[in-house]
Amino acid sequence: CGIADGVGGWHQEGIDPSLFSTALMGSCASLATEEGLVRPAELLSAAFDKVLQDGAENYGSSTACLLSFDRGTSELHSANLGDSGFVVLRGGSLLYESKQMAHPGACPFQLAKPPPLQGYGNASDSPSAAELASMELQQGDLVVLATDGLFDNLFMEDMAKNHLNTEISDPEALMKTCVKLVETTRKLSLDEEYKSPFAKRIISWTQEICGGKPDDITVVLSTVL
Repeated sequence: CGIADGVGGWHQEGIDPSLFSTALMGSCASLATEEGLVRPAELLSAAFDKVLQDGAENYGSSTACLLSFDRGTSELHSANLGDSGFVVLRGGSLLYESKQMAHPGACPFQLAKPPPLQGYGNASDSPSAAELASMELQQGDLVVLATDGLFDNLFMEDMAKNHLNTEISDPEALMKTCVKLVETTRKLSLDEEYKSPFAKRIISWTQEICGGKPDDITVVLSTVL
């Protein structure tokens, strides 16, 4: 599975930020289904090339995080570029958390397809810059794949302790838990007094601020059966 978060700044150029991210994930899905590409690093690179060459006006840029699970070896493989990401929880404890990747000035790594002949230059990072990881999972492990709207507003330790502290195997229960997680995060993002992860991170390089960070929040919650 995968997630891509279109960069909202393209609105200022009259470009829908969802066009590129949607095209990128659509290419990932078609390549995985039709050509059997399952390794995240290989899939991300091939999907990006496909979007660049498709001739469509799906301009923009996006972060991306792809995961694949090998049922034979119980291994999870990942490729993460930017400030979306994933965490793995086991027995209510945080087992793994991907790193947020950003350039100086807090600009996240991103793949880009800028409009031609408008002076944007080489605005894209390379898919090869993605952080790769592999790990063996166990039955009952929970995997949370999300955009930065989750990570900027909810501390992962709090999520593990108060929201995902038990095994969840029923699909309906997974859905309800996921929805509740998004609702909780959205509420925190709008709280001007909340000392959010984003606010604490910003303190390290600018003046102290407080409050959540309103943003798109997309979450995919899965478990190992």
